[in-house]
Amino acid sequence: MGNSSKNGAKQEMQEAREKQKKEERYKVKLICMRCGFEKTEMYDPNADEEKICPKCSSNSIRIKKV
Repeated sequence: MGNSSKNGAKQEMQEAREKQKKEERYKVKLICMRCGFEKTEMYDPNADEEKICPKCSSNSIRIKKV
């Protein structure tokens, strides 16, 4: 009995973390410092990805909250 309640608590904690991660996404404006291209999208600060300008392929991108 004790083991199943521990597993249930673990699962609840994991679900709470996943829900919190989803809530951390917010709308931003991405601005290319090379060509000035601007794009608005949802941004996840936990994601480990490099932003690249679709117009000039520069990775000099600034993120501004909207």
